[in-house]
Amino acid sequence: MYNPLFTGKVLLELNEVDSTNNYARYWISNNKPIEGTVIIAQNQFAGKGQFGKTWVSEPGKNLTCSIIYYPVHLKVEEAFVLIQISSLALCNTLSQFGVQNPQIKWPNDILVNNKKMAGILIENSIRNNHFQDSIIGIGVNLNQENFDALPNITSVKNITGNNISAQEFCQVLFSYLEMFYLQSKNLSKFQQDFYEQYSSKIFRINQLSDFLKPDQSIFQGQILGVKPNGNLVVQVNNTTHEFQRGEVRILM
Repeated sequence: MYNPLFTGKVLLELNEVDSTNNYARYWISNNKPIEGTVIIAQNQFAGKGQFGKTWVSEPGKNLTCSIIYYPVHLKVEEAFVLIQISSLALCNTLSQFGVQNPQIKWPNDILVNNKKMAGILIENSIRNNHFQDSIIGIGVNLNQENFDALPNITSVKNITGNNISAQEFCQVLFSYLEMFYLQSKNLSKFQQDFYEQYSSKIFRINQLSDFLKPDQSIFQGQILGVKPNGNLVVQVNNTTHEFQRGEVRILM
């Protein structure tokens, strides 16, 4: 197993925060942390998910963290690489802890047995068409067993029956994430590998699925794959369409 050189070497552990991503942004603005700095919170009272949604997590049961990187080697149009490597790091880590066949619900939710186990929210700062920094927010349901009225949510413990050490989980996660991140600095060599690995884990690939548009209309289509820019490719009535993040949502 690769041992991280810098990811998690500076680790800020908080009892409670509104959002680890918000705290990471504050930390960047005021302290200029070294690359690989990680913020972990026992409790988020305003955790953020994709498209303005909230991430709800029982205090002390799960992993909520944000990792600070400075991906100046990537072009702005290559931003999807960060989603790919974060998703792959999570899938590989979950597999290490006994979770079989984790899948990526485009663009970056991690599902197991058709239920959400983890999510990623990446927030980038860009200036003059170049990355200044990237905050990779990750939430993983580790040991929480009861999700009340949320039937499509699960946890590592629910799937494996095992209590998971957040510290051990982080060690593996940071190892995979840093390894892929360093590989992204040689993108010409690894981009196709990232793309193939990500594509192999896409939820409902080559299957007919229901999609929801922002106007609340629903249509059916077959997921064909994802373009390197992150667009979802869907075949609808024998016509191929591309959708950007936010243009459609895959219904469970």
